[in-house]
Amino acid sequence: MPIIRRIYFWALDRYLRLLVGLGILIQHDGSEKAAVVILSYKRENNMDRILTGVLACGFVDQVIVSNNNPDVDVTRHISHRDPRLTIIQSQERKGAASRYDVARDCDSEYFICIDDDVFPDPWQLRKMFTCLLRNPASPVGCTGEFYDHVHKQFRQIKPRSLFAGDLSCPVDVILHIYVFTRKHLARYFENVSAIGKTNEAIHSSEDVIISFAGDEPATFLDVGEMASCPSCTDPDIATFQRSGFWEFRKELFQKLLFLGSHKKSI
Repeated sequence: MPIIRRIYFWALDRYLRLLVGLGILIQHDGSEKAAVVILSYKRENNMDRILTGVLACGFVDQVIVSNNNPDVDVTRHISHRDPRLTIIQSQERKGAASRYDVARDCDSEYFICIDDDVFPDPWQLRKMFTCLLRNPASPVGCTGEFYDHVHKQFRQIKPRSLFAGDLSCPVDVILHIYVFTRKHLARYFENVSAIGKTNEAIHSSEDVIISFAGDEPATFLDVGEMASCPSCTDPDIATFQRSGFWEFRKELFQKLLFLGSHKKSI
């Protein structure tokens, strides 16, 4: 990342910490509130920075950090103290799909799940939440993918660079941040069951399943450039670098695509 961007994101983090410390939170126009779920596995050092952006949101009334690495005490990496924050220490290793188990235990109608390698600011989260409220039929993400049926591969669409046009559009799959309703959450588990899986068996590509949970295609909302962790491509950490990842992803996508077509034909 260029030095100017690094300085900008560092300054933004300091500024947000000041706002949170002073109790000055970013609000949205309505009264709706969201629960935020963040999983931690091998990026426990990122938790505090992610939480800074989340806790600066006045429309967030519950934040759950679920640490799925029993070898790590994630509380040692979190300096924030906030009544909205709950930390869960799992005694077993779990995959990213467990975020939906955590969400199901929350008393909320709206959810924001954030991968542990991106650092959204509260204005970006507000845009995504507002987008969901305007069209609750469509789950919302900050990055998207299209499936190329000719070449049988996924093609990613990322947020615009500075001064570029808005790239927001319907997509096949959303990534990195997932903003959805309780109805979407219920359909997520219906989809898992319909394709003959259990949530525990979804070791990756759970983002494909939530993307098929709406009455309309998922929405990639271009909220602009977002800071990310360099480890997002680390083969020892990044899930998509594991053997068999793309084959499993394509399998899930094709099954859900058939399921959606079958439902439309009934």
